[in-house]
Amino acid sequence: MRYFLIAGEASGDLHATRLIEQLKIQDPEAQLNYYYHPELAYMGYVAVIMHLRKILNGIKACKKEIINWKPDCIILIDYPGFNLKIANFVRKNTDIPVFYYISPKIWAWKERRIKEIHRNITAILSILPFEKDWFEQHNYHNVRYVGNPSAEEIDRFLKENNTDSTTFRKQHGLDERPIIAILPGSRKQEIKLNLEHMLKAASHYSMDYQIVLAAAPTIEDTLLHGITAGYPIKIIKDATYQTLQYSTAALVTSGTATLETALLGVPQVVCYRTHFQHITNILRHIVLKIKYVSLVNLILQRGLVEELLISDATPQNIQKELERILPGGDKRDDILTGYQQMRKILGKYNTAEIAARHIISLM
Repeated sequence: MRYFLIAGEASGDLHATRLIEQLKIQDPEAQLNYYYHPELAYMGYVAVIMHLRKILNGIKACKKEIINWKPDCIILIDYPGFNLKIANFVRKNTDIPVFYYISPKIWAWKERRIKEIHRNITAILSILPFEKDWFEQHNYHNVRYVGNPSAEEIDRFLKENNTDSTTFRKQHGLDERPIIAILPGSRKQEIKLNLEHMLKAASHYSMDYQIVLAAAPTIEDTLLHGITAGYPIKIIKDATYQTLQYSTAALVTSGTATLETALLGVPQVVCYRTHFQHITNILRHIVLKIKYVSLVNLILQRGLVEELLISDATPQNIQKELERILPGGDKRDDILTGYQQMRKILGKYNTAEIAARHIISLM
């Protein structure tokens, strides 16, 4: 069969790569066309408007590729702003089935997109256990939970990582003090808005702890050094899992990083600021359909980790909550116990293998 996969961000690329491997194993005659477009993954209305022509050209090119290549199915991976437009085009112009792997988080916002899912998506392969119930409550029943790839990646890392704490510290010029990790996000906008507030909070503990910024490899050094200048911090790139593995606590922006931090057993405070704080603070109560934003709390359906959002994410508030999760803090043990409960809910799956098998069986 001919499989056409579409992804738009680095995390989606990793999941796509794993899925492609499994499709090749389970369908030895598989032909694959992978349309990966990270240069089109813009965040926020302003960024989208500024780059609208580039995005529209990317959508046009993708549509043309689908028509010319004539795949047996389309597999969309995350990034709904782009992928749902492709799904709508495919339904109107072809009879090709469309599968969504790592589905749009319409349970959080833009709930109206459920109509598009009903019209355009053949089946959803979900990586979050609560999504199946949500979609079924909205009368979409072609959903299967296939396990969580982050849980699988962390398990693989813990099994294969041969670097102990002493070696890790020596490699990165760290001393023996315990580590407070800072994960400020993978986008420039997130880093500019969040990092300095996190640094101000964490630097109060720099006598007894080492402050380590776990940076994505794609982030420019000039941006990081410009913000961190004058703060007692060590920047480590492309070693987030190892940094977390040997950390005592973490400050994390919202997203997949909150789940990864929990899976590695590190108590955390979730911090997330945006532009136009006061307006956003009002709009979030209107637009957001969920009580929590971190994946940890969403999976557990309770407020285990503290979420300091928008105007609440001040250095003072972050420092106060960080104190509570450090050794001796009143929230630390509860968080560690909650992480164990979350891991049981996620279960143990070979996510890409199950997803590939399900797609082939549906075909």
